[in-house]
Amino acid sequence: MLEEKWPSMDLFADMLVDYLPQCSVPVNVELFRLPLKRRLARIFGTRSTTIDRLVGRHFDYPRELRRRGPSGDIDHIVDQTYAASALSLRAERTVITCHDLDAFSPLNASAPRVGDRMLSALATRTLSGLRLAAHVVCDAETVKNELVIRGWVPAERISVIPAGVHPSFSNRAESSGDGNIARLLGTPDGPEMLHVGSTIPRKRIDTLLEALAGVRKHRDDVRLLRAGGAFTDTQRQMMARLGLTGAVITLPFLSRLDLAALYRRATLVVLPSQSEGFGLPLIEAMACGTPVLASNLDVFREVAGEATAYAAVGDSRDWTRAMLAMLDERERSPDSWGDRIARGRQHSRQFSWQEHARRLSQVYDTVLSR
Repeated sequence: MLEEKWPSMDLFADMLVDYLPQCSVPVNVELFRLPLKRRLARIFGTRSTTIDRLVGRHFDYPRELRRRGPSGDIDHIVDQTYAASALSLRAERTVITCHDLDAFSPLNASAPRVGDRMLSALATRTLSGLRLAAHVVCDAETVKNELVIRGWVPAERISVIPAGVHPSFSNRAESSGDGNIARLLGTPDGPEMLHVGSTIPRKRIDTLLEALAGVRKHRDDVRLLRAGGAFTDTQRQMMARLGLTGAVITLPFLSRLDLAALYRRATLVVLPSQSEGFGLPLIEAMACGTPVLASNLDVFREVAGEATAYAAVGDSRDWTRAMLAMLDERERSPDSWGDRIARGRQHSRQFSWQEHARRLSQVYDTVLSR
């Protein structure tokens, strides 16, 4: 649902609509997307939006799919959090893209409270839909391995097809996007770190803020740019406690052109997550010619290899050291910094939505031939 404001999932859907018809054997695509019905949010305010989202995923979508009946050769659910919809589709013709295992995290803990038990029940239903699918597509081998190790989906029913880089993300300045970002932010007074993504717990915004505070003890001209969602109350309190309120800029929702311009403007993109399924900002930033510092995760290593620098997960001191080292390299070793940028741009070229669509069409053929 567009109202969920989950740009990465919207991007996946949009790219399949654009590129599947361009395959050697064209795939005709019908995008099916329901609006979010704000039932409880209207009554109790915006805090009930999460419940409305769960109702939309688990009841509105399946109900509407049952009402519509089969409308194509393949049904493809492009976000695993909607996997429960597979229970209302033809299992033998359903493909699901599983980007990460977040939707199943309630299954990992005991659920003594009523709310926790409800989330666990919904996660069980989501997993049932995923396991029912004829084929599952993952963006990374790391996620595939997790599904296999947990016994949720057999290896022979999973394909790994990396995500692509949208054409907007390049090192070429674009007057509209770059002009918009310049008007929003003005002229930079010093180095700018950029974080792109949500502020949910696994993004480890706490590590990022602590590291930034450590950097600013040495470089008080460094600031953080944030794109992708508002800070929580706890995170804002942490910023105030660390004296960072004026050093952090939160941007409104950005178009892809504006986001590309923001990547180009940034000195360094930082991704301190403790878990991910792929990490689109990794390859988007590199394509725009901006170096990246990321958590030392298996999936980030898989996606970015040696084209990215790494710091220990959750270790703010290590992040501070790594940030300062990269800023020092930029200023004292411009040739080394230029090599880092060139490696990133070269590495990003292997990620193509056209190739993603081509390999996905082969998955469709395999499902249809069974």
